Amino acid sequence: MRIHLHCNKCTQAITPGDSGLVYSSVVSHTDSGVYVVECPAGHVTTTVLHTPKHEVLFLIAANAILDGYLREAVLSFSGALERYFEFALRVIARARHIPADVLVSAWKHLSAQSERQFGAFVAAWMLVAPEAFVGVPLDVIQKHAAFRNKVVHKGSIPSMDECILFGKHVASVIQPVEKVLAGRFGDAHTDECFALSRSVSEASDVPITVLSVYSVLDAIIEKGSSFEKAIERLVAERKFLGETPPATDRIIVRTVKVIDV
Repeated sequence: MRIHLHCNKCTQAITPGDSGLVYSSVVSHTDSGVYVVECPAGHVTTTVLHTPKHEVLFLIAANAILDGYLREAVLSFSGALERYFEFALRVIARARHIPADVLVSAWKHLSAQSERQFGAFVAAWMLVAPEAFVGVPLDVIQKHAAFRNKVVHKGSIPSMDECILFGKHVASVIQPVEKVLAGRFGDAHTDECFALSRSVSEASDVPITVLSVYSVLDAIIEKGSSFEKAIERLVAERKFLGETPPATDRIIVRTVKVIDV
């Protein structure tokens, strides 16, 4: 599923009450979460994706399931869980007023191995919320870790059912932690979510656009949707955006009427 970036300058150029052309760039997700695009009218805009990286990876995994790329779905679900542990540690560090450069230096010792990242998270969580980490039983975590390793390292091709079960497992690990994290460290949680857009805005001499996309993981955790219902909503989103089947990066032209309110 690609991101639709609407040219705000095209919209602003339309006189209220009139209609005009508005260009939308359809682009693939990037690792940076920052998108600088130029529409055919010559307008250059910078858009920052507000959706956290772990939610983006979970979304990519859900799209991979719909497209039948099951190994890729497992890899992206696994990446979503790893990036969530990093996200959680960043929130905890913010709440404890630990300087960002100290966290970056410490993370270098963990970044190469997912097991180390999980261990660091468990230790940190034990210190800040000892009663909260009841989560998923250890034997279940080990079972799914073995499945993930078989797919990633041994070239195993998972079934659709196995893939969906793994996605549900990842959501079930994240959900109870996120509830406590957002509730107990709300300010730090919000600050971390806006850290990227804030840093880009501070470094830019022109206004930026902050964009959020539909998040399957957020629908499950915050809105209480089942995995299946969240996927159904994703199917509807894809149809609305014309993303069935997947298309290449492109430009869309729409006629828009601006209403003066």
